[in-house]
Amino acid sequence: MTGSKETFFEMLDSLIDSGVDITKVAKHLPIKEYNRLRKQAVRVFGSYEQALTEYGLFDSNGTPNGVELHRCFTITDDYEVSETDEVPHLCDVYALDELSFRRLTKGIRKQVEIDALDEFYRDQYPFDHLPTRVLRETYPVLYGYLRKHYGTYKAYLAAYGVSYAFALDRDFGGKDSAKNGHRFEYKLGEILREIYGDAEHHRKIGDCIPDFIVNGTEWIDAKLSAGTIYDSRCRTVEKYARHTDELTVYYALGKAEPFTYEIANVLHVSTLYSALERVGREDLVRDMESFITAIDVTKEVA
Repeated sequence: MTGSKETFFEMLDSLIDSGVDITKVAKHLPIKEYNRLRKQAVRVFGSYEQALTEYGLFDSNGTPNGVELHRCFTITDDYEVSETDEVPHLCDVYALDELSFRRLTKGIRKQVEIDALDEFYRDQYPFDHLPTRVLRETYPVLYGYLRKHYGTYKAYLAAYGVSYAFALDRDFGGKDSAKNGHRFEYKLGEILREIYGDAEHHRKIGDCIPDFIVNGTEWIDAKLSAGTIYDSRCRTVEKYARHTDELTVYYALGKAEPFTYEIANVLHVSTLYSALERVGREDLVRDMESFITAIDVTKEVA
């Protein structure tokens, strides 16, 4: 070993003894000292990363391994792939320019994007409120990943062995049930706006999209039947509990006494009728009852 290399290694030893992470010197040293260290490394070794390699920290090929590359990415609450603060450190250590970094991480980024889609599936199934249009509007970046890696929403679901019609049926009863679920949600919205004056619709909060929010804080969800809330595939209440303790679920089919399930008060929509009658909107009561009768006659189930 030459004297110059030995001297440089002694400098690294001193930095380590003083508590400096020599793989992240840019974060620890004043800019002048950092530049002086890098210049000396380039003069003696050709690059700072080569100095660390000969010091014994990295593989001799000077290429970051898979674990290091994976640490450069994270998945946000909106299922977007984001670069972490490890990127400048890794580029510094391995003397990577932006183009080289993109080339090295192309396969990793692809896998993390697919991981984001998998995380979305596990969090959101059975995809309440998320037909293609709503998915595209609510999670535009994730939708881009879906188109890139699967082509269509239908193909994405097929990869999990789930039919498009089944997955988008918020009450698990087929296309007609999905359609009626959205019709019930629309009619419930009319009622809530009449009673409360305003009802925010599909406002995204964290990883949740409640059907309605009234009085600023009270979350409301619409279900065709009360039984849906017990289905193990439906994680609505579990997800909502992380953001609110005021949740009311209104349902249409199978009228029963009010009950509580975890944080949710579960009520038949008819419990709103007296409030409608007080404001002279018996027409909305009749409209809802006609809707319920129609889907009962066709034996819609949740």
